[in-house]
Amino acid sequence: MAGGLALLDKPAAASSHGALYALKRTFRTRRVGHAGTLDPFATGLLCALVGQATRLAVLLSGLDKTYTATFRFGQATDTLDTEGDVVATGPVPDEQHLIDVLPRFVGPQAQRPPDYSAVQVGGKRAYRVARSGGDVELPERQVDVLSLQAVGYDSPDLQLEMRCSAGTYVRALARDIGAALGTVAHVVALRRTAVGPFSVTEAAPPDDLGESQLIAPGRFVARLDAVDSCVVTPKHLGDVRQGKPPRPGYFQSLVGSGAYVAALDEGGELVALLMRGAGQKGRAQQGQASHLRYAAVFAAPTAEGARRG
Repeated sequence: MAGGLALLDKPAAASSHGALYALKRTFRTRRVGHAGTLDPFATGLLCALVGQATRLAVLLSGLDKTYTATFRFGQATDTLDTEGDVVATGPVPDEQHLIDVLPRFVGPQAQRPPDYSAVQVGGKRAYRVARSGGDVELPERQVDVLSLQAVGYDSPDLQLEMRCSAGTYVRALARDIGAALGTVAHVVALRRTAVGPFSVTEAAPPDDLGESQLIAPGRFVARLDAVDSCVVTPKHLGDVRQGKPPRPGYFQSLVGSGAYVAALDEGGELVALLMRGAGQKGRAQQGQASHLRYAAVFAAPTAEGARRG
């Protein structure tokens, strides 16, 4: 099975991995993975890859994310969300102070991930260390909050819309905004509404997804602005599918200088994902097949291949 992209609307209380079980049953394959986890209490868009399309996870993992969130001020929990225990209380800021502080958290910034997160600490997940009572010391890392806007305030709850880079923790943002206001805060509701060009309005609950809703690799890769494309010449289609080293004559309409190139057949089916290497000046060379290498090669769909899934 060539597989493709499934857009899931994850319900609350389900883990990201748990949301994939229905897909494994529906498509009768173990080759299912997600690109960008959601906390169990959160809902919304989860991008899942099925079959051979799991090789394309690298194209989705770095996409910006868009959320709607509700921050509750005056209370902190150990997990920074509703699933944890209250560990501190503080004053509730007035609306104007909340609005005034938000611009300080737009743009590139250093952020320390929550103690209860999947970040590795000495070979163990941070949340496992925290749950066992161990000390968690996570280093800050650079994230980018591209937009942050208040859309409603019902004290002590502030509703926001935000777009941020991959790797940004919304729970940590609530913690840091609370600290900037001299108080504490945690997240009581979180919904992911978009991942890059993909919207939750296109998604369906895991149990409702069928093959007709699976987006073929060629179609979803075409929606990614950062991925260039080219057409494999019919004469060399077999050479590319066999993974023979790329040559200039294998591809038509090879333009751009992005890190990745989708090599399509004349019908728009994805044949291979190519990665641009560095040229003589250390930069990807526009339109140069001699600097390409394969990131993934896709076999032609067959009945036997579908059974292997």
